Amino acid sequence: NAFRLQRLVREVTIQYNLCNEP
Repeated sequence: NAFRLQRLVREVTIQYNLCNEP
C-alpha cells in the first residue's frame, strides 16, 4: 500500500531528524 509506505517513510524521517539534532 502506497499510503502505508508513505507513512512509514514519514515516521523514519522524523526519527532520523531527531537523531541528527545537535
